[in-house]
Amino acid sequence: MRNKMQDEISYYKSCGFLLLVSILFTAAEPAWAAVSCKEIFNTGTAVIGFSIPDTRLVRHATSQINRLLGPLNVPNISINKSARYIEDYSFNGLENRLNFNLGPKPLRISSLTLFAHEYGHAIFGANFIVKLRGETYHLPDIARTYDGIRAKVKEDPEYRKLKEEWQKIRFSSEQDKIKELNVQMNAISRRITASIDTGLEFEMHGLQFMVMPYNELFADLTAAMYTGNGAAVADSMQIAKQAPFQVRNESGTVLKTYREKNAIIFRPRDFTVDIPIEEFMPDGGRTVFYTLLDPVRSQIWKQYVSKTAPENYGLILTAFIRAAEKHLNVRQLRGETSADIDQIDASAFNREFIEYFKEAFEKLNRGLK
Repeated sequence: MRNKMQDEISYYKSCGFLLLVSILFTAAEPAWAAVSCKEIFNTGTAVIGFSIPDTRLVRHATSQINRLLGPLNVPNISINKSARYIEDYSFNGLENRLNFNLGPKPLRISSLTLFAHEYGHAIFGANFIVKLRGETYHLPDIARTYDGIRAKVKEDPEYRKLKEEWQKIRFSSEQDKIKELNVQMNAISRRITASIDTGLEFEMHGLQFMVMPYNELFADLTAAMYTGNGAAVADSMQIAKQAPFQVRNESGTVLKTYREKNAIIFRPRDFTVDIPIEEFMPDGGRTVFYTLLDPVRSQIWKQYVSKTAPENYGLILTAFIRAAEKHLNVRQLRGETSADIDQIDASAFNREFIEYFKEAFEKLNRGLK
């Protein structure tokens, strides 16, 4: 069966050279595509460095995602095809720039899934509000504040070497090696961060890491909603369907390998896999940001997304952000810092967040502010 994005790629072929000539084609678009060829080019996002067909595709994907946002702010960003001849999907919150480059590879369905994930980061950053020292900030504000620390980390020769190695295999099946590199990079980042005098910049840097579990899950949720496939991100990243998850310390040593009750085997970042909250333990190191809220995934997907029409997905996304804001504030009030992330009670973390999400969803569903 053809899926939505296969239809989308075919749809673009039907749009012809609309950017080159002022002729409107009457393209027979699929039922799910409520946007015309003309509307594809009416988004305010700057798309830089792509071929004409890929520009159409990127603009249309952006437009389709924007239609899911409901009351949320549409991010004001640029989408760039980087000059580096490597596969690259990343969002730079400091510069409001999304890098989307396939390197030598042709456009494929997984590319659009990962693009939607990175665009989800931009949406989250444009809407999530952080309170610190009596002031409110959006994530781009935080990015600008802690950029001095991030620059020092990136300048470290050992960190640069590890990052280059990580970039080469980030989408490969070498999951153990990827985890090992993540743990080593995280240790260097913490060492450098700890050497800098505490202050607002230091607090901002730590806060960014406290926000990351919400940010990553929101980005995955955006991609899953866009594709209509709860397993889309895990499929696109070729995450093994029978991978148990392991608890590791900062040196990468496996402390425990855990499989769920009833012989259900864990698959990271898959909304279609039921993961029990009780006794849940995510991966250690940097990967904890991607997997900490995994038990929440199937609950949001099965209890909310699957029962909601796409035109009302904005209600779910808004409830998610409001819940994340409240949960972060509660964590701040009880004195949590980014240093606690590896020792956090993951079961309690998931229980708290899903309760805040349900509360926010019900409130929004009743039409309350």
